[in-house]
Amino acid sequence: MKTLLISILILLSLAGCNSNYKNEKENSVSPKTKRSIKTSLDSLDYVLSKEGFDEAFGTSKTYHRLTQQEQEKAKLILADYVNRGGGDTVRFMKVDKHGKGTGEEKIEIHKPLPLKSYYKQYIAYKENGHIMVLINLEAQEFPVDGKNNDDRLTKRVYYVCDGGIAFGKALIDLNLGKVIAFHLNGEA
Repeated sequence: MKTLLISILILLSLAGCNSNYKNEKENSVSPKTKRSIKTSLDSLDYVLSKEGFDEAFGTSKTYHRLTQQEQEKAKLILADYVNRGGGDTVRFMKVDKHGKGTGEEKIEIHKPLPLKSYYKQYIAYKENGHIMVLINLEAQEFPVDGKNNDDRLTKRVYYVCDGGIAFGKALIDLNLGKVIAFHLNGEA
């Protein structure tokens, strides 16, 4: 009986050691990308640096250093929103054939491109005790300029005023775990 009990304890301790090794391996970092090997993030995801944040917002917002887990959570919240059919609600006033307003409203939902089609710039700040993540979306087919994306998307906030669904923004409240604003640009 004593031998059986000792054997069980040895097996349990070996299983625990193996599990810890497995967890270390799953959470290891790739030396080339400095990113976790097992992650939902990819080469299209960029976090704005503190310097870029300060240049864009000054003291009007409080910078939050986004952790990898927070960035992944924000990306998953956005993906869930888009996969459930979320988009940009656009309201139009209906007009008659003479161009006069009818008083009726027409509502359309503009859908984004698949998220894997966008570069995503993550900008995190604190507001009223909540961690807010603004995600700028920029379609790969229409980069804002020809500069190195690493420098451009980590060192400064970019603003695009048109371009249709190729450009947009999502504002996510990590504390609430939801998209609180989503906007795709209009077309010029």
